[in-house]
Amino acid sequence: MIQLDIIGTLFAATQFDDQGEPLPPIALDGYHVNATHTVDDWAAQQITPASPSRTFGSLPTVFYSFADQAEFDAAMETVDLTLPVRQIIPDASPRQIRMALTRAGLREQVEAAVAAGSQDMQDWYEFSTVFERDNSQVSAMGSALAVDAESLDNLWLLAATL
Repeated sequence: MIQLDIIGTLFAATQFDDQGEPLPPIALDGYHVNATHTVDDWAAQQITPASPSRTFGSLPTVFYSFADQAEFDAAMETVDLTLPVRQIIPDASPRQIRMALTRAGLREQVEAAVAAGSQDMQDWYEFSTVFERDNSQVSAMGSALAVDAESLDNLWLLAATL
């Protein structure tokens, strides 16, 4: 579940007059809400504050500003705050991933792309003791070969059976 921190009205930092007395607080525009994850339906309200004053500690924080509380309340009536369930994809050994690539008809393409790639790419492919689905090299290779995320997930699931 996406967690929300409903802040409401934010005020500018306290300012002082010439005698050192605090001036009345100045409300900033908008009705502010922070979230632990991106809320797809709220893309138009997403902001990036220069210096956020409230976050979710060490968790990523996504910031939103609505015109007012009424707009936020209306948005809450239809929003889905559940997080998508992502299947856990097991790591694959070099043998498993190569056998899966062969069965999927991708091995020749992958090995040609690796051979044409950087030395880092070649070393990664040749010397890895495990292939993680979420590795950036996997995503880059998938993009280069026009293999979508679901197909990559399925490749790793196949590898787990070999």
